[in-house]
Amino acid sequence: MFAGEISGTGCTAWGASFAVNFNRQNKVPDNVVCPFDLGPYGGISFSYKSTRKSRMLVPTLQTASSDQSGGTCDPTLGQCDDSYQIELPVVAVWTSQVVRFDELEQLGFGQAFEFDPTQSIGVTFQIEPSATAMDAYDLAVDNISFVLK
Repeated sequence: MFAGEISGTGCTAWGASFAVNFNRQNKVPDNVVCPFDLGPYGGISFSYKSTRKSRMLVPTLQTASSDQSGGTCDPTLGQCDDSYQIELPVVAVWTSQVVRFDELEQLGFGQAFEFDPTQSIGVTFQIEPSATAMDAYDLAVDNISFVLK
């Protein structure tokens, strides 16, 4: 597997992110999202370093918007894409991290759903937004693996 890294300046509204889709079928014209069963696993381990607070998100079919993200969340019933997630602190050197699924929480801005590991569609790493457009960021992630229960 390859490492992922994002860097730049700005991101005052949403932050920057990159995602790994577990089971996406990129067929034109239907970009189909298929769930991946994380049921046998208790969490995800990875190494990372980041110059700004960041988050690790695990979107599921239930939390992903049906009109943009290929999920089943109906945006006419309330805001979607409130994925289960955890904050990651700033770390200047490569640091190993294990995130247990029972540590993940929705932020509360969207529709609430129970975390269903059988309906996972990927993992996303996201830089927290900045107060000013000139703030630089750098987030690198490597060695992503699943942790058995």
